[in-house]
Amino acid sequence: MDELVETVITWGGDEVIFAFIYLITPHLFLFTVKDVAADKISGSDGQDEFDFIIVGAGSSGCVLADKLSEGGNFTVLVLEAGGYPSPVQSLPTLAYSMFNQPGTDWKYDTEPQVGAAKGSISNKMAWPSGKGFGGSSMINGMIYVRGNVQGFDDLAEKTGDKRWSLDNLLKYYKELENYEGWYNTGGDADQHGHEGLLSIQKSSLAPFVENLMRAGEELGYRERDPNPGGPNTEGFERFAKMDLYLTENGRRSDAYHNFLKPVMPRANLAVRRFSHVTEILFRPNTTVGVRYLNNGKTFDVKARKEVILSTGAIGTPQILMLSGIGPKHHLDELGIPTRLDLPVGEYLQDKYGAMIGPFQVARHKSLIVGRDLTAAGLLEWLKRGTGPLKTALSQATHAHISKSARLDNRISAPDVHTYILTIPLNKELEKRVQETFNWKEETLQFFAEGAKSDSFIQMVCLERPLGRGVVRLRNRSPLSNPSINPKYFQDERDCRAIVEGLQFAVDVVENTTAFADIDGHLAPIQFPACVDVPFKSTAYYECLARHVTVTAYKYSGTAPIGRDDGTDVDAVVDTRLRVLGATRLRVVDGSVLQHKYMSVTIWSQLPRVLEKPSRKNQIKCRPLNKHCQTNCPEIQFVSVHGVGSLLHNVLLRWAPNLRKIVLVMDDKINSLRSRVDRAAEIEGHGRTPIKPMLETIHYIRADVERFLTPRCTAKMQDFVQEITTAAVNLKDFIIRDAFCPMLSGKVVLKKLKCNWYQPGEKLPISGLGYLTKLLEAAADSLEELELSGTFEVETSLDALKVGFALPRMRKLKSFKNWRVDVFE
Repeated sequence: MDELVETVITWGGDEVIFAFIYLITPHLFLFTVKDVAADKISGSDGQDEFDFIIVGAGSSGCVLADKLSEGGNFTVLVLEAGGYPSPVQSLPTLAYSMFNQPGTDWKYDTEPQVGAAKGSISNKMAWPSGKGFGGSSMINGMIYVRGNVQGFDDLAEKTGDKRWSLDNLLKYYKELENYEGWYNTGGDADQHGHEGLLSIQKSSLAPFVENLMRAGEELGYRERDPNPGGPNTEGFERFAKMDLYLTENGRRSDAYHNFLKPVMPRANLAVRRFSHVTEILFRPNTTVGVRYLNNGKTFDVKARKEVILSTGAIGTPQILMLSGIGPKHHLDELGIPTRLDLPVGEYLQDKYGAMIGPFQVARHKSLIVGRDLTAAGLLEWLKRGTGPLKTALSQATHAHISKSARLDNRISAPDVHTYILTIPLNKELEKRVQETFNWKEETLQFFAEGAKSDSFIQMVCLERPLGRGVVRLRNRSPLSNPSINPKYFQDERDCRAIVEGLQFAVDVVENTTAFADIDGHLAPIQFPACVDVPFKSTAYYECLARHVTVTAYKYSGTAPIGRDDGTDVDAVVDTRLRVLGATRLRVVDGSVLQHKYMSVTIWSQLPRVLEKPSRKNQIKCRPLNKHCQTNCPEIQFVSVHGVGSLLHNVLLRWAPNLRKIVLVMDDKINSLRSRVDRAAEIEGHGRTPIKPMLETIHYIRADVERFLTPRCTAKMQDFVQEITTAAVNLKDFIIRDAFCPMLSGKVVLKKLKCNWYQPGEKLPISGLGYLTKLLEAAADSLEELELSGTFEVETSLDALKVGFALPRMRKLKSFKNWRVDVFE
């Protein structure tokens, strides 16, 4: 690298060297591609079976490889679709130049967005995702922000597993950290660890950052560590300087160099690069291995214990769906046999927002190519790891709670999080920036024009957007990137919060004396597509948000965690990250994390509101009801334990467009009422006629945790009959239990799915009788029937087979689809 620098200096000096390195970066990965035949890719060591197979050597996969191979007790295979990282990836300033480049990035992009990304080519967003050893830790901005860690407490409450609580997980953050950042002293110092493998350092900051910290103080926000471990309340709104994943000598600190590379010599660890996993192998629902492509050849490898997917929020759902695990309706469209009907890819989330700027400041207060990022600075970084190039161009951050969130009572954590970036531009670098963001030419030129002088950008993002997207397979080819539709701003509340955040970003600069001291202001250049609305008006900020939409690269939620008993309709994995319904298959990456604020609101607030039958508590309930009535018109599902008046009086009344409902009936409570319904019962509401409130529901899933006692069976049957008769538009009815309940009378039902989950004892013949009567009642309308069961007792298998041979079953002639799966 030193010789390269000296050579370029002779060609033309400071500005040329920086531009030159940017231009050659996409091709430097070729230097790291060694002789493929020399690697273990072909399995030339003769070993085609391992205890664990880890798919993906990214941020999670590298750590797993280290931990699982430690001690030599297990044999571990890591399969990575990419190769070794290039040397220039260690230079912090080049962080964003790795995006959308072959060899370092999967080059994902989104579907054209409706009402967003209008300033991007074809209204599509570039969605970078790291490819190669280290994964996204090798191409990201190296920003060290833990995020809304308080969401772990919500997750622990949702799943009933306290291991996911923040109190338990904080120790793992500390264990990973070797923290030497800006907030290593004072009250927050004990929130960090200092002996971990991930090095976190102070970066070189532009001079205007000190003015930014002062501006925050003027507006009532104190400078503080953005990574607290305690309750994230309003007091945690903050301004902060940026910590980065950096080594002591100013290089990138990443998963590959810190976790995987040091342990690759272990005899029980095999690492195969350029190995693209295309399918998980099963027998029948037991995971036995994977199939992968390398150098145009297909290989199968077996796993004695587990296959672990660590391919990220896009790669993981793709592999699962290609293997028959995903939404049945989608897999049917592609002709992929459904092994497990799970909502894979259904709840995509992203931290996203909009970019505003440039904000111009006085001379020498920011960064400019040629003046600040010079050959001399590069030599200083190479020799000592210091100087202006010890930065990823990320300067600082601030977070606050928007007015929109306060009105919705979402004040447990800041919902608007802003990154302060310096993106120095010149002609040589414009093409690279355009590739990074997939901007149209006019969008690029807008920011380039304002960045000719000292300036910076503010990227305003939503910590927990309310909208949800979806990931789908584009086709059956594992080599095709999946279809990604984040559905940006399709929830209007997200757009309102971003508009408010953009206004706040401008106020920070234009309405504080701290920035007035350095002549800080938003560049007086109106975005070309927004010239028809007044500059800096609410309409202007909304126009800007819908054009300069950006992602913060925090994709998640495509294989979310749920309760271990399988009662969460949105779950793909249990609290131990095991895929529901499969054995020896686990997902360990960002796809499992999800924050669905609406369900958390219902579960965490309603029980407390209705604890006591006092007038005070009734008044507390009104804002929530009003909120649901006005702001929840498209609520998709509600999980309710038991059956009772709370379900009828609150959830259905205030969600008039409810489409899905999940009922969890617990045999442990004789009355079939949980603590939530019992609270409502104490208030003396009693049962309420259900029929008028169910007219719009077309999906019901009833989960019964175990065999019901005889005393409860009749009550459950009565309830299921009542709700099915009342729901006149019911299309889908799913019952999950060791046997299905009896229904008498006429049932208008299009689809029935009935599952049995290892009851551990014989299937009662009465259960088959109930099911038969249900099918007979729905004979004229039922079109699809799916029955599946897993049994340990051989006589149960026989009983199931005999049960479906009953003569009465022949009356069901309207079926379009009939499926019976029985697994031992």
